[in-house]
Amino acid sequence: MIDRSLRTGDPIHDTIQKYSDMVYRLAFARTQNRFDAEDIYQDVFMKLFSEEKSFESEEHKKAWLIKTTVNMSVNLLKSAWRRYTVCENENLPVKRGADTSPQREKLLSALKSLSEKYRVVLYLYYYEELSTDKIAEVTGASPTAVRSQLMRGRQKLRRMIEDKEVD
Repeated sequence: MIDRSLRTGDPIHDTIQKYSDMVYRLAFARTQNRFDAEDIYQDVFMKLFSEEKSFESEEHKKAWLIKTTVNMSVNLLKSAWRRYTVCENENLPVKRGADTSPQREKLLSALKSLSEKYRVVLYLYYYEELSTDKIAEVTGASPTAVRSQLMRGRQKLRRMIEDKEVD
C-alpha cells in the first residue's frame, strides 16, 4: 500500500481540493441524495488514483472527472439497489462562498424540481461553465440536443420562478 500524506503540494491533495466540490455537486444533481452523492464522489476519486491516470492537461482531467461522475451516477440510478432505497428531500449543495439570498434559494429550489436531463445540463453549463460541445461530449448527447435542453430548461425554470412569485 502506498502511504501518501494529504498536504499541499501533493498531487492527490491538490486534485481533491480543486475538483471535490464539482464532483460532489454533479453527483448530487444527478442522484438527489446526499448519501449516493458521497458514494459516487468517493468512487470517482478512488478510480482516478487507483488507476494512476495521466492526462494531457487539467482540462482533460476535469472532463474525465465529469464523465466518470455522470457514468457512475447513471449506473447507480439504474441499479436494483437504488430501486429499493428511500430518497431524502435534500437541498442542492451550494459552492463555498456562494450567494445564499432568498432569490438564490428560490432558483436552487426550482432547479432541483426540474427533470434530470434539464438539471444536469443547466448545472454543467452555469456552475461548471462547460461549453455546449463539451457537455455533449460528457453526456453523450448531440450539441444540438444540449442546446435544446438548455433552452427548454431555462424556460421551465423561468416559469417555475414566476409561478412562485405570483403565489
